[in-house]
Amino acid sequence: MAVLNATSTVSEQRDSVDVAAWIESDMELADMREAALGCRVPRLVLAQLAQLAADGRVAMPRRVTALTVAAELLVYLDCAPPESALDAADDAAVIAAAVATQSEQALTGILAVAPSDAITNATRRLIGHKLVAAGRFGPHVTRLLIDGGDWNAAIEAAVIDHCQPADVAEELILARAWVCVSWHEQHRESMFLPFVAELRRKSPSAIDALLEDIAMLPGLAESQCEQVVADVQAVIEEQS
Repeated sequence: MAVLNATSTVSEQRDSVDVAAWIESDMELADMREAALGCRVPRLVLAQLAQLAADGRVAMPRRVTALTVAAELLVYLDCAPPESALDAADDAAVIAAAVATQSEQALTGILAVAPSDAITNATRRLIGHKLVAAGRFGPHVTRLLIDGGDWNAAIEAAVIDHCQPADVAEELILARAWVCVSWHEQHRESMFLPFVAELRRKSPSAIDALLEDIAMLPGLAESQCEQVVADVQAVIEEQS
């Protein structure tokens, strides 16, 4: 099979690629993703990456890299993750390696689009707890715990995340704010209000920052923003 160079265009699409050669090369993850999307059948590349990630004979760093690229592809492909990708994300050795090398997107990206069932949700909770224990937080960790059904752990993780230093990327700030808005819409009593109450207890200044972040959200209706602010103010008054 031929290796597709990361700079290839759509007009240079090929039927097959040597994904193992990609993983062994010095290609950046983004270049691998773009190369895969430029292939004639990107879902075939996705399947090959997933099989590589699940292959216990392959060196662990390469398995984690293959799963990371597969996770990035799933952002662009409207399909479920291959079964072998789910197997890799459920592999204790892959989980440990991904957490240790701060490559958790390999796990969270796959599980974000995985089905909701007892086994997969248990894996979500397991990985979520491992990431929290390793000091890693963010919307991807919070979502993992939510999807896994551990709402209390999700609230705790979100509170810690919002108490982190403010020098984070704008896209991350907006992602965190959207999570809070979705909680307000879908789980106001069970998640949003307890989260706001705990966040204010831990860091009143974080509440002010959160309201500013929500006000910045593109596409958020003014009436919805006002409802969120009103509920936050009600929690503040109750605690005062």
